[in-house]
Amino acid sequence: MSEDMTLSDFADENNKSEQQENIKPTNWGNVPSDWDERKIHEVTELVSDGSHNPPKRVSNGIQILSSQNIQNGRIDFDKNPSYISPSDFEQMDNNHSIQQGDLLMTIVGSIGRSAVVGKRSGFALQRSVALLRTNKQVSSQFLKFVTDSQRFHKQADSRSRATAQGGLYLEALNKINLPVPPLSEQRKIATVLYTVDRAIEKTDAVLSQYDRIKEALISDFLSGGFTEEELVERRLGPKPIQIPESWDIIELGNIADVKNGIRIPPGDDYSDEDTGYRFIRISDLEDGVIVEDEVKHLKEDSFEEMNRGYINSKDLFLTLNGHSIGGIGIVPPELDGVHFTDNAAKITNLNGAIPEYLLAYLQSYYGQGEISRHTVGSGQPKLSLFRAKRVEVLLPPVEQQRRLKDIIESINQEIQVENRLVSHLKALKRGLMQDLLSGTVRTTDTTIEVPGEIAKYG
Repeated sequence: MSEDMTLSDFADENNKSEQQENIKPTNWGNVPSDWDERKIHEVTELVSDGSHNPPKRVSNGIQILSSQNIQNGRIDFDKNPSYISPSDFEQMDNNHSIQQGDLLMTIVGSIGRSAVVGKRSGFALQRSVALLRTNKQVSSQFLKFVTDSQRFHKQADSRSRATAQGGLYLEALNKINLPVPPLSEQRKIATVLYTVDRAIEKTDAVLSQYDRIKEALISDFLSGGFTEEELVERRLGPKPIQIPESWDIIELGNIADVKNGIRIPPGDDYSDEDTGYRFIRISDLEDGVIVEDEVKHLKEDSFEEMNRGYINSKDLFLTLNGHSIGGIGIVPPELDGVHFTDNAAKITNLNGAIPEYLLAYLQSYYGQGEISRHTVGSGQPKLSLFRAKRVEVLLPPVEQQRRLKDIIESINQEIQVENRLVSHLKALKRGLMQDLLSGTVRTTDTTIEVPGEIAKYG
């Protein structure tokens, strides 16, 4: 977008009520008559996935990525890096060499997270990640935003539920329908959404800085500021640790109730409407915050079948499955009494611990280490309810817990301001995606400067 046009200006200038385009029905939905509809296989040169028989891991070699490395529209090479030997990589790379501009998309577990490959190449993929290389009909950056959309995810979810393991196989992926505007319009649409993403990215960077400050404060509280005379040696799990004599080390199940959520009835879709019957998934927890705008709604019939699985404000929400395992957050008052998934647990009825302290501890180096110690499995890691209850907690006297609460309360207020901004930007992006990818709002008559990051990939 040109620098003199803000996102708000764009939304105002392209008011939906002013759009008088001819439309036509498609499997994607109603779109302008000058748009095409295509399936994935019709707009790609290559659709493949990673190794179904992963080579032996080595300590140093060529990095192999899994679905957990595709996060927030980016490839995170630093998250749990895993490597294979150069000879194994060469054998895999003969099948398809990953190129700049290729789109990577998660197809196992949390389906539909995507990222465009930038300058870095020379890595391999596991089965959980698909590679899509577009042909001349479609920009890979435009395709990325299509795969981010609710309409795409609805098709992907429907096709993945037909499989026993909940994965999206390539044959099913190839059949998903897409809108295909003229290429010049694709670039403008991608530019608008790319601009929002950059704003979200900058705000996330501020949040990351606040998180580092908070982590340092918590770490100092848990490990420093005491004289040698005040400290005694104890064990946190298998590790020796020095703590004040007045502190306890106690299993989570002895200071709180830890209870599962509930599974949605098999084959039942979420409601596309605001039914009032809200349902928290593990993907709704982002950086310790339940993102209210992204919470799904259940159909009334599904809600009536569920007689348990409620979570209340001030309860802690702990993820038990997948690569986001160990995520922890407090449910906001606005979601009091909401249903939640059986892939998570609520930590409730605390005895001897205040919620804010327990949240800070479980997010800390010590708490995350304890959660990791009790997690089993590598491909599909899991923290059972029994094991979650055995997580050991460093427990100071309540008055010292309150002191830590006071220390981090002011920084949490700053974090809440930034989180509200991120939530606003994400809501703006969802609205723009709905309008732009349906052609309800057109970019054809707007002056939008397409950046090189968009133009060079189709």
